[in-house]
Amino acid sequence: MAAAKYDIRPFRPGDEEGILATFNAVFGENDPSFVPRTRAEWDWAFARNPAGRRIWVAECEGVIAAQCAALPYRVYGGMRFFERAEVKHALAYLRLIAVQDDDGAFLRVVNFPPRGIGARTLEQLQDVARGRGTSLWQAAASGAVGGKAGNSLATFIKTIERLRAETASLPLMMQPRMEWLRGVRYRWEAIAHKWNVWVLGYNPERQRDLMQWVGIRDAD
Repeated sequence: MAAAKYDIRPFRPGDEEGILATFNAVFGENDPSFVPRTRAEWDWAFARNPAGRRIWVAECEGVIAAQCAALPYRVYGGMRFFERAEVKHALAYLRLIAVQDDDGAFLRVVNFPPRGIGARTLEQLQDVARGRGTSLWQAAASGAVGGKAGNSLATFIKTIERLRAETASLPLMMQPRMEWLRGVRYRWEAIAHKWNVWVLGYNPERQRDLMQWVGIRDAD
């Protein structure tokens, strides 16, 4: 018998239900904890994604067997972009706004731009934090360091707190306090990644098994 033939083509409006049916069938099999993906969720992740969309589907005899989706992006300079000092500093500020107890981010930006907080002050702050079993942020916020350096630390703390308050009006997914929601999103994206990996590993045997599972008995 001839092998099933698949048409790989760009997504067309109306493919959504077929994509969802296959996705939920494949990932829901033998997994009682699986929560089916809804049309609203698919629209949010793909159709209305502000980054744009590149979606292809594999179709056989009117049945959509797979979806492959990609979001376009461009990184100038490759991974070297992320090695630039200004990028590392910017990311450290964002990390500290989101999680004040991030000691690595604190050390990177507490004196950038220069605020008169030298190595001796940081050593003193680290000793206090180590002795109390707290983060550097908590030690600095407690006023453990006095003098001019202590005033500079207090100003830095207020700056981060102001930035944190200003970001509270950002869209829900961008708010620093929405770690749990971002976690849900990342887990969902991990599932999508596994789906794409599964699609890339498609072979004739897997194609026949899937077609037969969805009701096409003569998949060969």
